[in-house]
Amino acid sequence: MSKSAREKLAARLVSAIDLLAERGAAPADLLAWRQTNLDTFIWAESFIDVPDGTMVAFYPSAAIAKRLAIKGYEPHEDLHVTLALPGKVSEQSTEQLKRLPTIIRGFAMISRPLTGRISGVTEFPAHEGKKPIVALLDVPGLTAWRQRLIEILALNGYAAANDHGFIPHMTLAYIGPEEHLEIETPSFNIEFDQVDLNIGTKRKAYNLGGNPEVDDALESFALRGAGVPGRKRAEVEAVNAYQTALQREYQDWADDLARDLAEEDDDDARDEIIAAALLALLALLSRLGREKLPDAVALGSGGTQAPGTVWARLSAAIEANDRALAESLIPAIKLKLDELLNNPDVIQAIQFGGDAGAAAISGGLLSFLGRVGMAAGAWWGLWNATVGGAAQEDGRKIYWYRDAAVKNHCDSCLEFGEREYESYESMLLETGAAPAFNVICGSNCRCWLEPVE
Repeated sequence: MSKSAREKLAARLVSAIDLLAERGAAPADLLAWRQTNLDTFIWAESFIDVPDGTMVAFYPSAAIAKRLAIKGYEPHEDLHVTLALPGKVSEQSTEQLKRLPTIIRGFAMISRPLTGRISGVTEFPAHEGKKPIVALLDVPGLTAWRQRLIEILALNGYAAANDHGFIPHMTLAYIGPEEHLEIETPSFNIEFDQVDLNIGTKRKAYNLGGNPEVDDALESFALRGAGVPGRKRAEVEAVNAYQTALQREYQDWADDLARDLAEEDDDDARDEIIAAALLALLALLSRLGREKLPDAVALGSGGTQAPGTVWARLSAAIEANDRALAESLIPAIKLKLDELLNNPDVIQAIQFGGDAGAAAISGGLLSFLGRVGMAAGAWWGLWNATVGGAAQEDGRKIYWYRDAAVKNHCDSCLEFGEREYESYESMLLETGAAPAFNVICGSNCRCWLEPVE
């Protein structure tokens, strides 16, 4: 795969690290999902019959390495920052050796580049008759970045040598225990925009993500002018904005993916592109949900303090949304892609060249546009639950209004809508928890609850 293609994939995945930070978790959840649900996510090459030893490391640019290297000691091309030692080749199965590049590349794509400075030179204590001379690094976020890497490797069955403190450094020379080496202390900026995996004598670099333009695509859909005559009420405008955001993200994603697939001739490279793109889509849609679902609680409570049960529903709604994306939508899109790439008409369009192949793939993917937009129903259901909970707290009756603009209501809305209930609690008992989260339409009929004055 070309460098530009790798950069595209990294750009699609960069928002995943932000999502994980918001969740307070290591990227292991996404990587585990990938390994469970995407059989084609196989970047691995065969690393059989190579000398022992594996290492994940940062290597400086050639220009920086040449400035740091001490003549007569460690060659500039060997200077590196050791991040993890996942174990000996001889102690790992063939499957583990094949999976390791997959894990490192996946982690690289959801990680941002790191920048900092060379902060000085010092000696480390002698070991086995050698005293290391090292350049020290001051790189904000490096320790935490490395710890996430260690955690992911451990979760995947790799012993990553995490039994001692981590001091970011590059070894410049090894000298005798009693020797002393006069070195001018360097001071300049350094950047790590790729991570390298060494397995025996083989080494491969993986570009790190970090395109800020991707974050701009997740712009806020804050309400403007909701109370102005002629504008829709705030909650309608908010849920429609969320639906629009979901569909826009998906359409842009589908168009980009279609172009990349149409331009790629190699089947294995296509599998790689698809796997990375699906992971990126999962992250993008999940993040939108985590950003927008809390707005439903805020608007539903009308600026007052929402009861604790509502916040519990918010947590459940976010988890349910993530689960629906990972277990239903993404696998369904994967099956659709497999179908498209084996369709004779699509194959012919790709072979024809130009934009024909991309148009054929994109057209097939857009059949999911409506389904993606339906994820906004979770927002509407949560807003209704918040309104109902507030009415319950105030001891007020509740009315279930059917949206007159909808021509074909689901059975739940037809059976239980356009009725007054003594309380929100009694409505839940009578209707089987509809419309909070159990409406047949998934709250996409846009019916609503309203306290009775």
